[in-house]
Amino acid sequence: MILFSSILPYFTDPLIWIGLILLLVFLLIRYALNNKIITQLPGRLEAELPRKVLKNGFLLGLLVTVLGITLKYHQLNKAEQSHALNLIQTEINNNLTTIQQLSQNTQTLLDSHQTISNALRSGDSRIMKLLFPTTEQTADKATQLSQKVEKSFAVLKESNLLKNKTAMNVFNSNKNQINTALNLINQTLASMQDPAGEKYAIKTQIWQNHKEVIAQLDDFDMNAFENSLNSMHALKSQYNQALKDNSDYFFEVSNFAEHNTFVGNGIIFKIMSKEKQSLISLSKLNADIKTLLPQLKRQQQL
Repeated sequence: MILFSSILPYFTDPLIWIGLILLLVFLLIRYALNNKIITQLPGRLEAELPRKVLKNGFLLGLLVTVLGITLKYHQLNKAEQSHALNLIQTEINNNLTTIQQLSQNTQTLLDSHQTISNALRSGDSRIMKLLFPTTEQTADKATQLSQKVEKSFAVLKESNLLKNKTAMNVFNSNKNQINTALNLINQTLASMQDPAGEKYAIKTQIWQNHKEVIAQLDDFDMNAFENSLNSMHALKSQYNQALKDNSDYFFEVSNFAEHNTFVGNGIIFKIMSKEKQSLISLSKLNADIKTLLPQLKRQQQL
């Protein structure tokens, strides 16, 4: 059935039919002459078409048939290439849309990260401000994060704020505000998750099915195209990691905000570590997408 469907278009070509008819007619004439079924040709016919020509005329039919098949093959191949290009372009456009969506998600993640980081530092609680120093206060790169946390706790202990009921009430109130903000943010972030790997998948099925056809095009750069697909896959993997880093950060903040009692420096260290790692991942992803997306759009215009 597959073989029949593949050769059927050739039987719609008039040149092939002309070649087959000529081939059949001259073969019949050759057979008739060789077996003396026809012994005498009309004088005028024999004068204009000698027996040798009539006997070998089937070669003309064969030549016309081969020419028709060749032209039809190129016609069908060109149509197949054009069809494949259209299908692949659709797949490419969908992939580019996915990357653009990842870019929007990344910006939302950065905004959410900034919201929570600011909430840890911009409230009315003096305790909170001591636990989570601002960027300016932690600008000394030579100081390890663990040392910064220990120093913050030492200052907090000396301040006696932990024994101040008013200060503790403001501290707990700020934690409740952070927890409320996190709950709202997490509802948005839930829509950005892709546990099955399908929502934001970079698809290549059509490309894989038609790449052999596309490879026949002289002006198509296969390596550049596949490199751009690899870049999109890399961005998707980078997005997954950044999303995980950000989720880990929010998880630690949530643990901190939900504690009814005061927490130790271990949780604060985790929060600040996750905060830093998440910001690095998101910032790099955001920069990479902004750099690569215009290049991908140019490279993948077929």
